[in-house]
Amino acid sequence: LNQEERSIRGKIDNVNQEILKIEGNIFDTQFDDRLTLNDQEKTYKRLKDFQEKLGESTELRDHLEIQIADSAAFILSLERKIEALQQSQMIVDELGFLAFDFCPSCFAPVFEEQIEGGCTLCKKVSGSERTKERALRLVNEYARQKSNSIDLQEKRRADLLILNSQIVATKELWEQSSRHY
Repeated sequence: LNQEERSIRGKIDNVNQEILKIEGNIFDTQFDDRLTLNDQEKTYKRLKDFQEKLGESTELRDHLEIQIADSAAFILSLERKIEALQQSQMIVDELGFLAFDFCPSCFAPVFEEQIEGGCTLCKKVSGSERTKERALRLVNEYARQKSNSIDLQEKRRADLLILNSQIVATKELWEQSSRHY
């Protein structure tokens, strides 16, 4: 009887040890699963953050590219205006004031009453020096605007380079995180 009792107690001890091992495995598995779930949640959040940052950066890049294109068109128009003003100055220097016999608009004869330094059509006094000064002021203003626009354009291009490198880096991080997820 003692023998049987010892045998049964041994079996009970073995079963209890097995139960402890199984409970330990269950606990470890739950802990591992929880870590895996937490890790997945963190990775998902990182993926989402990278996607948001990528979207914002791409939108900012597109906006910057539009500004660069718009400024390029503005600079080109300023260059054309400067060139046209310089050409008109050369014409004024070469021809001086034009005297009209007939009005170029309605072809009515222009009266001979000439005002010293005045326009043969409207009779407004406007010396060639004042005309040259106005044209020179406009050329200087357009040149200043062009210079400022070129400086701004260079800054935008530098910003675009930085933004493009940030987009590439963010894409790489996003791809790494998506592989981990």
